[in-house]
Amino acid sequence: MTEQERKKRREQLRREMGYTKINRTTPQSNSKRDFFLFRLYVTVILCGGILLLSAFQSETAQTVTEKVKQAIAYQMPMEQLQETKESMMVFLEEHKIVLPAFVPKETENVP
Repeated sequence: MTEQERKKRREQLRREMGYTKINRTTPQSNSKRDFFLFRLYVTVILCGGILLLSAFQSETAQTVTEKVKQAIAYQMPMEQLQETKESMMVFLEEHKIVLPAFVPKETENVP
């Protein structure tokens, strides 16, 4: 078999198998999208769990909530954190939702 016959045969096999650049990149884009959706799912579950935990008054809930607050404060500037807290407080007050984690320290100790 000559070199030209081998090249022709290789090209024919590639065409038959649909070996193109487009076919190679399609699975990667799906895996990237799937990975993004997985990360989004995990984030939503964790945020929901922390929100649910902050609704209960216990030492564990206080500890976890404080750790999460510290982690967020480390990632965000203090001004942006204050703005986010104020907007969240307004939202909670409008919907009459009381979460112990967001109650100011002064009003917690009042009998």
